[in-house]
Amino acid sequence: MTADRLLFEAHLQLPEYRQGEILGYWGEHRLKNVEDENGQQWPFSTFWIAAATRPDPAPERYFLKIRVDNYNVAAPAGCFWDVVKNSRLENCLWPKVTGPFSEGFKSNFSVPDQLYAPWDRGGVTSHPEWVQNFPAVAWRSGISRIDQYLAIVHEILNGENYHGVQG
Repeated sequence: MTADRLLFEAHLQLPEYRQGEILGYWGEHRLKNVEDENGQQWPFSTFWIAAATRPDPAPERYFLKIRVDNYNVAAPAGCFWDVVKNSRLENCLWPKVTGPFSEGFKSNFSVPDQLYAPWDRGGVTSHPEWVQNFPAVAWRSGISRIDQYLAIVHEILNGENYHGVQG
């Protein structure tokens, strides 16, 4: 097993990650027909994240398929995922978010399998200065963990700026 995978697996055992699972904030989701002996095809992992109740058709949870190669040196690359179709979630079903993090959830980012956010590879690669400009939420190479990534998304999906699906 590679060093990045060993570190990722170790971070899934940390109390901070486990607390999010216990509280029902997030959890790992095993995709059918793509599992290896550990549940996913490395370097991908799929997580569900609980979302606040909003008018239909807003889901109770969203799924993120996250590429975690070169973990935790490189930021994870997450994409909202349709676990039934095993494909990227349709744009109209992505979360509708207003306010300071709305751009992070835009479904038309030029790299469709990444989020345009300071905690995601898509944002950090496009705007390396975001690490300095948004230190509270930016992925910090060698320091940040997957539970912190999931906690940011969970907080946004449960805040007043989350309005259901984009439609």
